[in-house]
Amino acid sequence: MNRQTFCSALELAANSCRRFAQQFTAESLPDEVRFDLLVGDMRVDDAGLVKLPGGRCLNPEALNALTAERLCRLLWVEGKIPCWINFLFDSYDDEYV
Repeated sequence: MNRQTFCSALELAANSCRRFAQQFTAESLPDEVRFDLLVGDMRVDDAGLVKLPGGRCLNPEALNALTAERLCRLLWVEGKIPCWINFLFDSYDDEYV
């Protein structure tokens, strides 16, 4: 699998989950899906950063409301996806789920 195939599959899965959630929601959900990234035992270090798979360190706020493309870039490490991916719809607003 290459990165583009992974990103396409991730978007397909997220949109399928959005359509599933829509069945149980009285209001219309927006078409755009955004992601909050929670990685395993994520801990903030002394510098206020979170270490992601692949050794990258980011501010925790940079892991919220991610586009699918940004999420793919963060998850794709040296040709692999080093963590299990679960989808959970937590909230929505006028712009995105």
